[in-house]
Amino acid sequence: MLMWVYLSLILTLVCLLVIFLVVSKKFTALALLDLEHLPGRKEAKFKNQIIAKRLDRDLEKVAGLLGRWRLFFERRFGSFLHQLRLRLEHSRNAYLREKKLSLAERQEKIAAWFSEAKESAKKGELEKAEELLIAAIALDHRYLPAFVELGDAYFELRKYLEAKQTFLHVLKALSRKTPSDFADYRAKKEIYFALAQANKQLDNLEEAIDNLHEALELEANNPRYLDLILELSIMKKDCALAESILHRLEEANPENQKLADFRSRLEKISEA
Repeated sequence: MLMWVYLSLILTLVCLLVIFLVVSKKFTALALLDLEHLPGRKEAKFKNQIIAKRLDRDLEKVAGLLGRWRLFFERRFGSFLHQLRLRLEHSRNAYLREKKLSLAERQEKIAAWFSEAKESAKKGELEKAEELLIAAIALDHRYLPAFVELGDAYFELRKYLEAKQTFLHVLKALSRKTPSDFADYRAKKEIYFALAQANKQLDNLEEAIDNLHEALELEANNPRYLDLILELSIMKKDCALAESILHRLEEANPENQKLADFRSRLEKISEA
């Protein structure tokens, strides 16, 4: 009996050590997320969700590695994890009070993190890119290119809901004003297209079609937009929309090798 008690204590310590290592690794990025200086409750809520999801994801990975000890881990340490998150937020706030950066220093760090994030994404190091982009956003919540790259990273990581929320945030920000540093970075129509792709993966086909209509309002004959909305209209068996889009695609991109396949699929659903 005593042996089992010792074994339980050892496993408990191992669990705590693994949690500490995972959380401490992410502490720098979490510490930089300044929720106090956001100019609205919606944006504050959005960033708070990023923090919560990030920490929850890391802890879920740890729990997965523990296998059959997962239930034991959750029952014994649920309150501990809550306290740990509170301590992290307290430490982050203390860090921010001590670390005051000038405007030039902030801009330099943002540019460096943003550039490194893009390079990391190209190498397939998407989680590292995510961490760097969150850090950049923490220093300047108005820097929309970082949000766009973060949405792209989430999409590549197959975190489609996070990607959708991020692209929606960008579009809401653009509806209020168009920051000069964003104007030449990524066209608004491309954000609608990226949002449509995320909605498609989430099976929100109607929303995806609406997104593409918005994109086509900005560029009526873009073959990529027409191709995707045609695919979605066939999936929804909306023959009228599919026929209309197919004609537009044939005019805009007559060399498209998928036209014959689209026509065949449309004829099948029309006959059904």
